[in-house]
Amino acid sequence: MNKKPGFIIVIVVFVMVIVGFYIYLKKQQSPNIEAFSAIPVNAVLVAEINNPALFLQEVSQNNRLAIQLQELPELYVVAKKMLVIDSLLNTNEKLLTDKRDKTLSLSLHEVGNKQFELLYLIHLSGRFEANQFFKQLHASVLNTANLSEGKYNQVKVYTYKTVNSSVFYAYHRGILMASESELLLQDALRQVEVDAGLGSQNGLQNLRKTAGKHADANIYLNLNRFEAFYTRLIADKFLKERDIKHLGEWSVLDLNFKNQTWLINGFTQNTNNPAHFYSLLESQEPQNLKFIKWVPTGVESFAAFGISNLARFEEQLQKHMAAINQSERHEINQKQLVAVLGPNYEKDLLAIFEKELAQVNYANGSTLFYIRTKGYHDANELIQKWITHYAKSEGISKQSLIHEYKIDNETKFPIYRFPTTYFPVRMFGPWFKACSATYVTVFDDFLIFGESVHALSRVIYNNVLQKTMAFDGAYNQYSDFLSNKVNFYAFVSLTGSTGFLNEFLTPEAFAYFKQHQSILRDFYAVSWQIASENNMYYNNFLFRHQPSNKIKAATEWETRLDTTIAFKPQLVVNHYNNEKEILVQDMKNTVYLINKTGRILWKKKLEEPILSEVTQIDYYKNGKLQFLFNTESQIHLLDRNGNFVERYPINLPAKAVNALSIFDYDKRKNYRIFVPTADKQVYCYDIEGRIVNGFNFKGADNPIISPVQYVRDKDMDYLLVTDVSRIYILDRRGNPRIKLNKQFNPSRNNLFEYQAGTATRKGRLIRTDEGGTLYYIYFNGEVESQPIADFSPLHYFKFEDVTGDNIADMVFVDKNKLTVFSVAGKKQYEYTFSTEIKHEPAFYQFSASQTAIGITEVGSQKIYLFNTRGKFMEGFPLPGKTRFSIGVLEPGSARFNLVVGGDEQYLFNFKLN
Repeated sequence: MNKKPGFIIVIVVFVMVIVGFYIYLKKQQSPNIEAFSAIPVNAVLVAEINNPALFLQEVSQNNRLAIQLQELPELYVVAKKMLVIDSLLNTNEKLLTDKRDKTLSLSLHEVGNKQFELLYLIHLSGRFEANQFFKQLHASVLNTANLSEGKYNQVKVYTYKTVNSSVFYAYHRGILMASESELLLQDALRQVEVDAGLGSQNGLQNLRKTAGKHADANIYLNLNRFEAFYTRLIADKFLKERDIKHLGEWSVLDLNFKNQTWLINGFTQNTNNPAHFYSLLESQEPQNLKFIKWVPTGVESFAAFGISNLARFEEQLQKHMAAINQSERHEINQKQLVAVLGPNYEKDLLAIFEKELAQVNYANGSTLFYIRTKGYHDANELIQKWITHYAKSEGISKQSLIHEYKIDNETKFPIYRFPTTYFPVRMFGPWFKACSATYVTVFDDFLIFGESVHALSRVIYNNVLQKTMAFDGAYNQYSDFLSNKVNFYAFVSLTGSTGFLNEFLTPEAFAYFKQHQSILRDFYAVSWQIASENNMYYNNFLFRHQPSNKIKAATEWETRLDTTIAFKPQLVVNHYNNEKEILVQDMKNTVYLINKTGRILWKKKLEEPILSEVTQIDYYKNGKLQFLFNTESQIHLLDRNGNFVERYPINLPAKAVNALSIFDYDKRKNYRIFVPTADKQVYCYDIEGRIVNGFNFKGADNPIISPVQYVRDKDMDYLLVTDVSRIYILDRRGNPRIKLNKQFNPSRNNLFEYQAGTATRKGRLIRTDEGGTLYYIYFNGEVESQPIADFSPLHYFKFEDVTGDNIADMVFVDKNKLTVFSVAGKKQYEYTFSTEIKHEPAFYQFSASQTAIGITEVGSQKIYLFNTRGKFMEGFPLPGKTRFSIGVLEPGSARFNLVVGGDEQYLFNFKLN
């Protein structure tokens, strides 16, 4: 009996020892806790980097966007800290082996008065691994920093201190954590001991399941606390005016690197809280937004909604306005619209509304508002109804509200003064406050509002010319990464003007942007899309490094063709008003006639490219002009409406090898047309397309390399035909007129230059041979030569006065060089281009003493104009990729226009000073 108490004591002690030893062992092992649980609940955002080594390699070496962003001082510091962490992990070979499977967590917290600090966390496998890590880490930093040790809540805390900063770090319950804020580290140590961690917050637990397993990083945004962070960047006035301070509660986003792009996408929970911005999109089907097609280029920003059910949107808007204490303001706006538009205005708009609206901001301060409708007729009918009601109620003439915008005599559009101002904000909410909407027009399916007649006139004009975002190459390149169907789409350009950013950002943030604009200018834009999906909201953020090397220059207008321009735009005369128009052909062989305002008058599809210049002739001898040119297989003659004249097109008996030539010997409009062909013949036609029987040329010995030329010297006519090794000088009938005492191999890219005789010298023809030697041919058959310099067989040569001394100069373009020699052979100047020149030079006479040289450098898409001193004329180089024409488009104008084929299928018109 007396032994029992002793036995019981032994058993109790034994059990206590076992339990104690078990607890001790458990403490030595890694607890079943993830790094996420150690993050204090006041986190603004959390980033989980799923493969730190690969992520850091991408940030520091591969992703061009990330690399350039590191030029910003603050991001450079963060990147360096992450690289330090990576190098510290590498001090332990075991860690290095397992690091690919580890997740590095970063969390951002507000510490103190609007100061933000980062917390770094990584899960280790146990106390042994942690001890090994600390041992090697401390050994590696012993000589570079002061290392001290303390305790917080019985946990060892190490301080790594350098001259410039301190890092506090600790290991507890399987988590290695570090921060530059001691208070933040202490918060994390306390958080580890609390069961109700960040993961248990309202809605986050389920939302976290949507995080992508293969993303480069997962980002968790605490939208309630994120406000404290983004209000340091976004102007408070901007947020208050648009009532977008309250977005929601939590978003879970995936970050993926795509070379020059950051794609950030993921879900935001539906809180069913009408005060939150996302609530406006509840139960709305995502839409394929069309407004971009009608938005002129040069956009600074826009915000668009895709709305499948406008009545539902209006219901949610009312709830939202009530939740943010703005019901009264909303009701006043509605009453104002009833007063000026009639009691059924909302019902009428609902009937024609077609699922999208957008506000667009421009650099000049102009703001537009778009409402898509079911069609032009419905939209126009609604506007007519509204302004009729307003005019009647105000006792004014309806006509007084209509302004006619006229592009030219055939193209006119009505623009209406809207019965009230700020219709978008009154009807659709505070996000559209920037547009005063004083005027409205109808274009295609859209009602387009603007603050002035001029603003809407520019919209119409740019749409007629197709100078819109849908055809902008840079935007299309950017939008390849965007979602097709959305409920909300916000876009902010980071290139060009910064007017919107000045309004959008806080003064401090905007000053920072301006200070570092040289770094940020290569980032095209940032955008945010939202799509309602499965009672959640899917976000898509896009940030892209997209530098542009294009020359930016202001054009008078830009007209978009169906495809790339392949032909020198030619200035032609409108015989009705003597204005100049532009005739051009694209790569698909479509010919366009474009008027002085840039509007396409007509298009005509041909089977082949045009080989010749376009010559205007008077076929009917009545003062009306037609367009004559040839392709490889045909001679074409079009009237000014784009229709073929009479018997045209004329089929050629063999393929043309060069441009046709047309001559009017006696200035009586009895034209003769000459076409060199692949059978070594020259065919002569009259203006009606009939072969002239009296033309007796027997054919060339070798392939013909140039168009037929005509010169007149001392009342004698000469036709010039050139093959690869012989020159034929003929009379009008094609009979030989001169026999040369010496032949040479003429240069392929050039024509004969005629130099009239003087008191001391006879008239002569000038041409280079394949090596660039100058040959003078006299009309008695004598041939002289003058070596100038060595040139390639494909050089270009012209004989023009380009130095302003009334004496012709020798202009050579070969490979990538322009060289000008005096008539005596002395080099006047030379210019070297970055790429080879593939078009002949052109010459433009601005005055008796000023002839400029025009050069097109296709490789760099630049055009040049050189003055008489061999320097660039003011404003050059300009963007362009074809040969160009210069002239006065409108009679009486004192300014010259330059038209040239540009990139992205546009024809550019520049005004020259």
